[in-house]
Amino acid sequence: TPVLFSDTEWSFVQELYQLGEKPQVALLISISPDRVEELLKPAPLFIYDEQPRTVPAELEKIINIINDAIKNNDIQRHNRAIRELERLIKNHPNPKYNAQFLTFIGAYYYYVNDHNRAVRAFSRVSKEYPKSNLGGLAMNAVGLIYERDLKDTEKAKDAYTATVMLYPDSPDAVWA
Repeated sequence: TPVLFSDTEWSFVQELYQLGEKPQVALLISISPDRVEELLKPAPLFIYDEQPRTVPAELEKIINIINDAIKNNDIQRHNRAIRELERLIKNHPNPKYNAQFLTFIGAYYYYVNDHNRAVRAFSRVSKEYPKSNLGGLAMNAVGLIYERDLKDTEKAKDAYTATVMLYPDSPDAVWA
């Protein structure tokens, strides 16, 4: 049954999927309460662009590295792609897309079992883009990584508490 989104939910959907934007950069996760679990599988990043292309050639190169790393199950190429993505957002900051890229980078680090770097990437979302709707999701990912993988329940609690304190109206606060 169709349900109306609250203003907060709609704002999250717009930021997550970049509806109506060109190019469209979206994390392919649902808006369900289990989205933090989806993020850590990791979530695919969808980039849609029409002709004429506005996606930088540098990003297309990184996408090719990622696809090749997946095809060949090459962890070194995955790590190279992550470094290239980090360099891209450092050299070409774009507040409109960087929260998505950082969230993807966090999920990507998690995918290659670099949990400490995943925590740092997810933490940057909240620190550098405090108004981003992805902040609560990223903080929940931090909590989940500390809880499940790094076995640090105190830091997990801190991350979940930060989600509730910083993003009280978000669905992520309910999950936390």
